[in-house]
Amino acid sequence: MNRSSRTAKVVPAKFVVRMRVTEQIFKSHPELTEEDVRFGADVVLSQDMSDQQFAMFVLLASRYTNTGRFALTYNEDLNDAVKNRDRQMVSNIINSSKESFVELFDNPDLTGAEKETVEKMMNREYLAIFNTLKMGEEVSLPMLQEFIPCKKSIEAQNVQTGSGMHSIALYGNCYDDVCLAESGEPVLHEIPEKVYTIDMPKDFLSPIIHCFYIMDVVKTLSIDNPPLNPETNQPFSELALDLLRKKYSKEVKMYRRYIEQ
Repeated sequence: MNRSSRTAKVVPAKFVVRMRVTEQIFKSHPELTEEDVRFGADVVLSQDMSDQQFAMFVLLASRYTNTGRFALTYNEDLNDAVKNRDRQMVSNIINSSKESFVELFDNPDLTGAEKETVEKMMNREYLAIFNTLKMGEEVSLPMLQEFIPCKKSIEAQNVQTGSGMHSIALYGNCYDDVCLAESGEPVLHEIPEKVYTIDMPKDFLSPIIHCFYIMDVVKTLSIDNPPLNPETNQPFSELALDLLRKKYSKEVKMYRRYIEQ
């Protein structure tokens, strides 16, 4: 073949971004194998999804977003469809509307104020994801290194590395943890990944500070009687329970909507 007749196949930037993001989304599901991840990504990338719909899929399916952590029914159904190799069901789920977040939109236990708080968070995350994806399409090759939900404070700016690779972040700062003290309200109002709380077990002379993953705390508050400290496997003190129940009332209601369906 004459060299002059050869043509190079150019992969659109949007496809490259979607491919890398989609793989990371499915990899955030520990229930899925590498083969499952490849199947799920293949279905997603075969879809002619609008920018808005793809951003909605990322929002709901990523375990790194606050929304995705509590869209439990959506993600359980998605995992089942992927594991069963049901392409049509996967397609139906990833193309569904925000109302598929039933823990929020079909939950009579949430108060109006609680629904408004969670929906504002969801909308904020959606806009951040949508704008981030559009920005990712404009990053010069070799395009995207990784798609991460947030950066630590010391890495708050998007920085180009020496190799020319970029990291795309949804937030300037991570909402990783929250301090629950005996006197005073929690500092952060987002749903954190980790929870710091003070517990006072029996026979202890001074409180002990513990760090938990948010879902572990919400799960025990939702189903255990009495709720157990995930670190000690002992019942929480009344002080800790009072603080946690006040702070995570809406999260507990969303988790209960998932397990009671």
